[in-house]
Amino acid sequence: MNNISNVSNVSNVSNDVYTVYTRLHCTYCDKVKELLYQNNRSITIIECDTMLENDRTSFLDKMDSLTFPSVHRTFPYVFKGSVFIGGFDDTEIYEVGKESISDRFSVGKEESYTFNDDNF
Repeated sequence: MNNISNVSNVSNVSNDVYTVYTRLHCTYCDKVKELLYQNNRSITIIECDTMLENDRTSFLDKMDSLTFPSVHRTFPYVFKGSVFIGGFDDTEIYEVGKESISDRFSVGKEESYTFNDDNF
């Protein structure tokens, strides 16, 4: 599962399945997988290191389109079904029920993230 076409698979996933885009040696990627496994969630893991090495621009463009309107530039990328949850912190909040997905994307809510190309 290491080509860019796999990124679009999230749109065809059951609403009960989490899809986690991860990187090797990523602490927060490991934490989110542990959190979801502990909560007995169905998980599909997609390792992204090779995709980033082969076609970084296409990968990031695709992730931007899947995570819109959010601007997310850190790993992991977590989806539940076809809905973008966020990274580890967002997934942890979602899992403990403090915030719904619809609350995250309410009109007028703005988020800003600093993008540093060294993060990838």
